[in-house]
Amino acid sequence: MKYFKSFPKITYNGLETVDMSVRFKVVDALMKNHNAYYNYYWQDSDRIDVIASKYYGNPDLAWLAMLSGEIFDWIYDLPLSSNDFYDYMARKYPEYDIDTLKATVYSYHDIAGTTIDKLTYDALDELDRSSTSVYQYEHDLNESKRHIKLISKSLVSDIVKEFDGRLQEIKNVRRLSNYDTRN
Repeated sequence: MKYFKSFPKITYNGLETVDMSVRFKVVDALMKNHNAYYNYYWQDSDRIDVIASKYYGNPDLAWLAMLSGEIFDWIYDLPLSSNDFYDYMARKYPEYDIDTLKATVYSYHDIAGTTIDKLTYDALDELDRSSTSVYQYEHDLNESKRHIKLISKSLVSDIVKEFDGRLQEIKNVRRLSNYDTRN
């Protein structure tokens, strides 16, 4: 991924590698501004590089889509397709079939949605309580990952300049402090 191409390098166990301790985050205030981002709903067939290509016109900006969508792990922070979700459930709960997982309670809730214990649940009137199945919990968790925010196209050039500038600052500080003399 070109995202890491400009990152500072370190020597680890005698090998040169990208310094993975360098992290960036989109400023929260920016993402609270509704004009600064576009809401995107992740489809089963989507990939982060394809979204970057479609929205920004450049698949190399996949890092920006991940950053603005608060996707830090491209395997576990993205939603699973329907087929992959069923495979995931079968691997995570190998002793149960889907129908059993739909019937197995994961959590109990009062009318306000607060999680409660089974004893409290049983004491409440049927209209004042609900439960969530294991299947529904996992499904809702996966579906919640489908709603991501993409930084507005109008801000991309400024963010890329800021990103490059920050990386250069890190390299300069490290060079001055003799942390790493290669950069």
